[in-house]
Amino acid sequence: MDPLLVAALYYNAAQMETLYGLLVIVNGRLIAEGYFNEGSIDQKARLQSATKSFTSALVGIAMEQGYLSSVDQKMLEFFPEVAGQITDPRKEQITIQQLLQMRAGYPWEETHPDLWAGLLSGRYVPLIEAFPLVADPGTAFHYSNLTSNWLGIIVDRACGTNLKSYAEEHLFVPIGIEVGEWGTDLDGHNNGCGDLHLTARDAAKFGLLYLNDGEYQGEQIIPADWVHDSLQSYTKDAFSEMAGKRIGRYFRDVGYGYQDSGFGVRCCIECQPSFSFGTRNDSLVL
Repeated sequence: MDPLLVAALYYNAAQMETLYGLLVIVNGRLIAEGYFNEGSIDQKARLQSATKSFTSALVGIAMEQGYLSSVDQKMLEFFPEVAGQITDPRKEQITIQQLLQMRAGYPWEETHPDLWAGLLSGRYVPLIEAFPLVADPGTAFHYSNLTSNWLGIIVDRACGTNLKSYAEEHLFVPIGIEVGEWGTDLDGHNNGCGDLHLTARDAAKFGLLYLNDGEYQGEQIIPADWVHDSLQSYTKDAFSEMAGKRIGRYFRDVGYGYQDSGFGVRCCIECQPSFSFGTRNDSLVL
């Protein structure tokens, strides 16, 4: 790598008020590392929506282990307490895959104060019925944090444990990640959409899984087929549909896969408030 470009990268990073840490990894080796704004090597920072990538990975692992049978399984199979209350028959057709792709038809919560209040309520299962669809399932991209939370609950219920415990056994411990806090809703489910806390180095280990087809030191952690399927673009230029929403200085024409898995391995996105993610060839900038 050009050392002047790396130096420029860190010079620019130091000017950003919301960046905590920046790592550069090439061919599996950490070649540059720096921390800013009271960040540190041991700091477990909140990943916010990057947490969705972990949720997606856990869906894939659960499917490989037979807890889930297919991405075509219907969402309501896992929520019998609301299945009988559904008034919009379109919701009966929503699949796990559509949740993963953000194409289930549920609205982006930031489009209305009542939707945002629902997201902050901490009670998410009743919102399957209470929140209206804004599109037929499978027809359009709408960024929905709630769909990520429901995916996390689906893994909980399918595997008979909470998301964090399942992740520690099948994802975190096998690749040497020491997880921090992972926020929960009022029913004790870890939030599939955010609130996972990791150090930058541990976050990088997860990103490298997607560069290495889900393999770590000869062990297949995430199924390779799941990594491949996750990184496809199911919606082209997805965020242009979010009322002109622009994320970061370099965000442009980016598609969306399964919960944007692998920290955006297909693109470069500046994430607030903590990290930047992106790849080129066999490198990872985080």
